[in-house]
Amino acid sequence: MSKETLLITAAVSLQILQTLGYMVEPSSMQKIHQMLLFTHDQVQIYKDWLKAPDCSTNFIAAANKKTTGTGMWIIEHPKYVEWDNNGGLLWIQGKAGSGKTVIL
Repeated sequence: MSKETLLITAAVSLQILQTLGYMVEPSSMQKIHQMLLFTHDQVQIYKDWLKAPDCSTNFIAAANKKTTGTGMWIIEHPKYVEWDNNGGLLWIQGKAGSGKTVIL
């Protein structure tokens, strides 16, 4: 929900309260306004935290670190040759940091 939507919602709520005969003090309205802004900022922080990283940036950085000629053994491996000819899924397994990302 955007800040504008929250502020409109607060303004509409104030109008409803005033129509029903309730008087809302300006200081109370200011507190409500601050709470809505805080809530909006908190929601944005959580959205940013949950946002997935840009994998293309990581891939390009890893590809630039690749040493020419290394990893050529894989294109001669029987499982790779079979996958290359028939398609499907080729599962490359290895420990973290072993170069799976930059192998090809």
